[in-house]
Amino acid sequence: MSTASWSNTGSIGRTNYTCGHCGNQVGPSEGYQTRAGDSSEVIMICPTCNRPTYFGSFIEVASEGLARQRQRQFPAPTFGDDLKHLPDDIENAYREARQCTSASAFTAAVLMCRKILMNVAVDKGADEGKRFKEYIDHLESEHFVPPGSEQWLNRVRNLGNEATHKIISKSQNDAGIAMKFTTFLLHFVYELPGEVGEGASGSNCV
Repeated sequence: MSTASWSNTGSIGRTNYTCGHCGNQVGPSEGYQTRAGDSSEVIMICPTCNRPTYFGSFIEVASEGLARQRQRQFPAPTFGDDLKHLPDDIENAYREARQCTSASAFTAAVLMCRKILMNVAVDKGADEGKRFKEYIDHLESEHFVPPGSEQWLNRVRNLGNEATHKIISKSQNDAGIAMKFTTFLLHFVYELPGEVGEGASGSNCV
């Protein structure tokens, strides 16, 4: 983590945001700002990790012809949680999926979630080279998917198929659904058993 100070920063008013680098909720008041007409650009310096975050406002024209002002943040906060006890290949894929959400690459995030579900199925006994549906069926039939989550599973299955076979891009909401279920599944399949194992190894309970 850099501890050097940034030169020539100015006071631009306190802004609260979730830092896309360190994940903390912060409220710095120092940074850099430029303005042109209705648009402005700001670079805020996170007081926790000392890294810069860009904010830019822009005018978006919706399909019905209405103009509205939007703001983008880069890097944006990542979807999902920091997880432990994941196999290396699944951990790397999950990290990549989260980085995709931070870069607003939502179709790529959905595709990575699809890959993660396939990897989990293979790690839990499915043969390689199967169709995506067969991997999902394996997770369900072997009870790696908790009861009551069938609708979530079907939604993620459809999102993965759409991202792979259709031209239309996936939205932020689509990526949020895929990441939420994938994170939940990884909690259930890997992190919870890992945490229980750690607790059992140091427990004297009878």
